[in-house]
Amino acid sequence: MPASRCAQWCTILAAIVLGACTTEPPPIPPEELQTLTPKERLDTQWKKSGFDTGRSQLQPWPMDDALFVAARDGVVQRLDKSSGKRTWSVNVKRILGAGITGDDAQIYFSTEDGEVFSLDAQTGEQLWTQKASSEVLSPAVAGFGAVVVRSADGRVVALEPDTGAVRWSASFTPPALTLNGYSSPVVVEGGVLLGLDDGRVIAMALDTGRVIWESIVSVPSGRSEVERLVDIDGDIQIDDEAIYVANYRGRLVRIEPGQGNVQWSTPMSSTAGVLVGSDHVYVVNEEDAVLEVDKATGRIGWEQKALRGRKLTRPVFVDENTLLVADFEGYTHLIDAVTGELVGRSRVGRDAIQTTPTQVDDITFIQSTDGAVAAVRLR
Repeated sequence: MPASRCAQWCTILAAIVLGACTTEPPPIPPEELQTLTPKERLDTQWKKSGFDTGRSQLQPWPMDDALFVAARDGVVQRLDKSSGKRTWSVNVKRILGAGITGDDAQIYFSTEDGEVFSLDAQTGEQLWTQKASSEVLSPAVAGFGAVVVRSADGRVVALEPDTGAVRWSASFTPPALTLNGYSSPVVVEGGVLLGLDDGRVIAMALDTGRVIWESIVSVPSGRSEVERLVDIDGDIQIDDEAIYVANYRGRLVRIEPGQGNVQWSTPMSSTAGVLVGSDHVYVVNEEDAVLEVDKATGRIGWEQKALRGRKLTRPVFVDENTLLVADFEGYTHLIDAVTGELVGRSRVGRDAIQTTPTQVDDITFIQSTDGAVAAVRLR
């Protein structure tokens, strides 16, 4: 359904249904990849197939010497992180929607119809399930003695890790029209950070769900529902000093964590999210340009535009001076974090890489929608 027609129907039905219509950002013609003389290369440590994700938000999850991977058809496996050798495999016989995440002893994932699963990380034994209020489109997040789940209808629940029992539940009604995607909650000591589809960041108490503060990234404006889209779809990032978040057709902001005050902001439109380094923040904008932003001031430094329209993931570091982003054709691209220059390229799969690669020590784990899972290292 066209975005304008969807907005009309959602406006009529908003008082009747709790869910919202979703749309996608306007497509941008992808840049053709140019011949590149690589200065950096990725070596593949191992590669597996058979973990097709389709439209599900599935990504590898490392834990100690293991890597947990899942396929949309319900197969979940524990692999040896260094070799890719399978330790165990289970099939929950459900269509999976998002995951995997975990804590010291358990892993968590959700099904397309909103059922949250917990498995024992050592054995693969099912420990519990809990039904969410609607589809879960972003991975559950575990930490500090809780598992926090966000549903598509705007409800957020904190579950007890041992039993899956609901500790608390809160609801934030989404706008009539939203983008098709949701940021994951961020669990910190004593609290939960949540980016909403109306452009707000909410800090909540982890033990009770009480709202501690809210901060406005940007305010919806415009006459139509499409013009008023300000979703926070990219995951919030934190460091020891601040919170960093960008939204669609809004701003990139740095937020003081105690009271939620915005310390600086710069105009930005992003759904991919940000990466926080020691001195800079790196962001993929709406057009898939990659930008460097000064952490202290919010001033934009370099901008890499050669990958426009290629539906990039959020950047990750593969070493302290090299960024990696992945695209809709299964390519990974290496970018010099100091200059913004493209310095390398490789291909993991033949289809899109739509979830952010996972980086641990000097190994990066990547999963593509056609089922390829690879462990790569900068040469």
